[in-house]
Amino acid sequence: MSLRAHIKPEQLLQEAREHPHRKLTAYSRKHDDASVGGAYVGRYTTDPIPKFKIPSKGIEAKAAYQLVHDHLALDGEPLLNLASFVHTWMPDEAVKLMVENMSKNLIDEDEYPQMVQIHSRCVSMIADLWKAHHAKDALGTATTGSSEAIMLGGLAMKKIWQAKMKAAGKNIHEPGPNVVMGANAQVALEKFARYFDVECRLVPVDESTRFCMSPDRAMEYVDENTIGVFVIAGSTYTGHYEDVERMDKLLTEYEEKTGIHVPIHVDAASGGFVAPFAHPNFKMSFDLPRVVSINTSGHKFGLHLLALVGSSGDPRSSCLRSWSSSFTTSGRPSSPSRSTSRDLQHPSSPSTSRSSTWALKATAALRWQTCRTRDCSARHSTSPVTSRS
Repeated sequence: MSLRAHIKPEQLLQEAREHPHRKLTAYSRKHDDASVGGAYVGRYTTDPIPKFKIPSKGIEAKAAYQLVHDHLALDGEPLLNLASFVHTWMPDEAVKLMVENMSKNLIDEDEYPQMVQIHSRCVSMIADLWKAHHAKDALGTATTGSSEAIMLGGLAMKKIWQAKMKAAGKNIHEPGPNVVMGANAQVALEKFARYFDVECRLVPVDESTRFCMSPDRAMEYVDENTIGVFVIAGSTYTGHYEDVERMDKLLTEYEEKTGIHVPIHVDAASGGFVAPFAHPNFKMSFDLPRVVSINTSGHKFGLHLLALVGSSGDPRSSCLRSWSSSFTTSGRPSSPSRSTSRDLQHPSSPSTSRSSTWALKATAALRWQTCRTRDCSARHSTSPVTSRS
């Protein structure tokens, strides 16, 4: 039986605090678990370091480093992390780029224009990978991860739905918008519905559907208040791709019968950097007319460590397309009511880590594109990287 079942930690700590020997030390009863002692308090003092408030006196930088370093050492070992699909290694050059640019504020476009240029080129490269029209001019943005990017893609679909309903003189509050997704959807998709007041319609999954969303079943949940359908390219649970092409076809038939246009957002957090190379015949990109946004994670299968997401839009798209999870790309001309290019590029608050990540992302993106150009030399007369420089 576990020793834990016979010991009450709280009781032991309380008894230790009340032990008579403590009266003989400088560590008085006024201190509690809200402080850190030991090697971090400094050479000539026994005062503990507060855990939850700023101390009245500072400590040496080395001691502060050691404190945080040792606390983080209690985390799991990244090289043994086989559960969350993340990269655990990068080339030294990528790490060096990240460190060299970590002090730059990506939101300040006037001060750091080259960072913005690199950002835009990365967007174009991924948009081209996903077969966007005029990928060189694709609009896009970096976010801090797939969750944020999915929020942007879903929010874009909601805004477009609202504008369409208002133009038709219909109520946007009753019964209100809904979004359709499989019951296997990653929690971030459900969070979007909760955060932005959208009804979440979960399509049941089972063994017959490989525990992925069936497009035919999904159509039972679609109506004129559906802002869009989330289709997953790389299920979190099984890795399966949902049938984006079939979903696109059924929604097209639905529009022909009812006149109701329903777009698709592809959650390709896991598959966005896999499918184009490993399964080139799998259709999930902007060559499908209803795919208005795609997201993918560079830190999953994109050859770098940091979580980063973006969104982009093709100038010819009839509605805003955005990507999530590391990149969100839009493949056609954006809606007239879309956000400004600055808003699209920088939807979040300033982040010192984001600029360094984009420097790293540029290196990785150039590597992806170079690889792709070599494999597809018969289709490209010039290097896409060179043409976008």
